[in-house]
Amino acid sequence: MKKILSLIYNFLGFTGLWLAPILYFITKRTFPDAETKHILALCAAVAAWAIFNNFWSVVCEGKPFSEINIGDGLIPETGLKKESPLKRSAMYPKVPAELLSRKPEGIILGKYKNRYVRFPLKDIYHACIIGGTGSGKSSTVLLDSLLCNFASGKNAFNCFVIDIKGELHEKATYALSEHVLVVDPADRSSFGWDVYYRLHNNPDDDLIIEAIEEIAQALIISTNPRDSFFVENARSMFTGLLVYYFQQGETFIDSVNKILESEMKSLIAEIVKDSEPSDLCYKYLAKFAGKDAESVEDCMVEMTTSLSVFSKSDIKFCFRDNFQKASPYSFREDKSVFLAIPEHMLESYKAVMRLCTVQTLKELERRPEGTEKPLLLILDEFARIGRVEGIFNALATLKSKKVMVMLAFQSLAQIEVNYSKEEARVLTDNCRLKIICESSDPDSSKSVTAWAGKYRDKKETLNGGKNRHKSYSYEDKDIVETNDLITLTKKKEVILIISGTGYLRVKKCYYFLDETINRLAEKVSSYNRQFAR
Repeated sequence: MKKILSLIYNFLGFTGLWLAPILYFITKRTFPDAETKHILALCAAVAAWAIFNNFWSVVCEGKPFSEINIGDGLIPETGLKKESPLKRSAMYPKVPAELLSRKPEGIILGKYKNRYVRFPLKDIYHACIIGGTGSGKSSTVLLDSLLCNFASGKNAFNCFVIDIKGELHEKATYALSEHVLVVDPADRSSFGWDVYYRLHNNPDDDLIIEAIEEIAQALIISTNPRDSFFVENARSMFTGLLVYYFQQGETFIDSVNKILESEMKSLIAEIVKDSEPSDLCYKYLAKFAGKDAESVEDCMVEMTTSLSVFSKSDIKFCFRDNFQKASPYSFREDKSVFLAIPEHMLESYKAVMRLCTVQTLKELERRPEGTEKPLLLILDEFARIGRVEGIFNALATLKSKKVMVMLAFQSLAQIEVNYSKEEARVLTDNCRLKIICESSDPDSSKSVTAWAGKYRDKKETLNGGKNRHKSYSYEDKDIVETNDLITLTKKKEVILIISGTGYLRVKKCYYFLDETINRLAEKVSSYNRQFAR
């Protein structure tokens, strides 16, 4: 019914018939003696004028019939055409049938001619979503896909989600669902996180070292290559101390807080003195014992700065006192994990998010080949959690494990705060599915323009003189220009760059504007409101 009404609206706009009753009424009131046949002739002339101008727009300038509105055609556009038919055809290519579905399923990318543009789950492509605040990263691709998976009850894939503000799990999942574990340090009724999840059943020395080195790599980072000496030594120091306290039977939180509360030089000297060279912690700490060099002091500062968040009471409860904990092993139990962080705490808690993310990435790399159920790993506000060690290896290896990584960030400039230009390019190159919601950053816009490619435009030249004639030449031009990227949100459009398919431009599918997906959202919202009473 909605489609029929839309066609009627476009038809009235194209033909100008909507003007007839208005023109008839105004003419009769202004000229009471005017004959009906003269008024009808005037209406027909105005309609013919509108039809001619709209026909020119559709046939000669490539304007889609579906974009004809009431009022179009009354005043013809003047000046040079902004878009040639060839450019418009290149800007809005036909979407391949294999990406279209009548029902929302898989990873929802947008809509095309009242069908869903979706990426099927049988194909694992890592993705990046680029767009500033308010451009629709969450309210289109992320929430569309999560609602169609969880709210519909399909549970076709599990997921690990960095959920800034907690809106993704609140809007897409049922409260206390047995399939969903929410880790929220600010909510003590939610799940905690088990940092030592691999070290519960009498681990051997190799496993202890491997697990604790992963923790050190996640927490102690640097974005400046010149700091690598201090970072590596700070990691080594932290690994040795954590191994020592673990073998003393301390929890992760208690170990970290003892490190923070101690005078570091005295603590290391005491541990080395009481240890044997064969002890696990000895080789990590012996090189620091008795050293007063400024570089050693810098390593200690580097280490303790990264650990201060674990002294907060909410974090202590989340990582130690909470009796119900999630971990990367939760995926083995067919669970999904949402790491919900209040946005105002994002800067303070980014070390926590990095730790959970890196542990998850490392565990997924150990996932058996041939696992049937896909896993979607969504890292929202990826650039704001700091440098994630292991992300490059994850993007290179997780496809074979049926893990799809989805990175959401505002611009390439934001990524380059934590990664070099070359590393940022490697990140985007490894994402075979690129979703651009909007871009105002020059570097990002330049990259998107290059990804979209070029089209061959036909240029017509009128040669003067006695033997006047036309000549034609062809020129390669960018399909996407900077101005196109700034107006994507206003036009409710999204640009897709898909390896093997190329450039596409479709309508955004806001979950609250789509009848089917909004019905799922209302179902979740209604259930969660009743549960909260």
